[in-house]
Amino acid sequence: MSERLKPSGIISDVDNTIIATSSFFKEHINRTCQRLKIMIPSADEITKVLRTNPAFEDVFNQLFGEAKGPEVLEAYREDAPQYDYQPTARAVEFISLTDELKIPVVIVTNRVRMIEDRLKQAGFTPESFEDIVSLDFPKPDQHAYDSAIRSLINLGAKREKIVFIGDHPDDFLAVPDDLRKNFYAVLSGLSESQEFEELGLPPNNILSNLEGLIDKIRLSNG
Repeated sequence: MSERLKPSGIISDVDNTIIATSSFFKEHINRTCQRLKIMIPSADEITKVLRTNPAFEDVFNQLFGEAKGPEVLEAYREDAPQYDYQPTARAVEFISLTDELKIPVVIVTNRVRMIEDRLKQAGFTPESFEDIVSLDFPKPDQHAYDSAIRSLINLGAKREKIVFIGDHPDDFLAVPDDLRKNFYAVLSGLSESQEFEELGLPPNNILSNLEGLIDKIRLSNG
């Protein structure tokens, strides 16, 4: 039986945690390469680069080289707005539940620009999120979440009951030591369960998708 969970606030990653970013990237990089008439990187090549969690611009340099990368990046961005992002499994339902129960959710991202448009495309209501915060430091720096934590505390959340959600080991490593027990990994991105277990995250805190958190929160709220 699922355990109960009653967070006073939630800090969530965006890419591959609530929005299926990697699948969008793979689909759109294929379209871009076809338009430019250049060789499409294999799925394995793309996955290998994305798993290292590089800066977005560096993805293109690693896949196409520093000479060609900027050109492909420009072409990628040119028509990307024509295509919609999709949510990860059960993400829209999860955010609807937190909204209904008045559990404040703050999302953290490296790319604040246009995030509201992406949320809408993926089926979310931006007003369901209490705040959208840019990272103070790159993950896995343990001060990356400082502003997000302060934002929730200012809303009345108890620090020790703030829950963190992410899909990448860096999301976990960035959590302050005293709050790591409150981190939940969702395997909706490219990372695997073993990667989190090797860092000390208990198996009960590793979930296939956000359905597991929906169940835990519903148990605590009747």
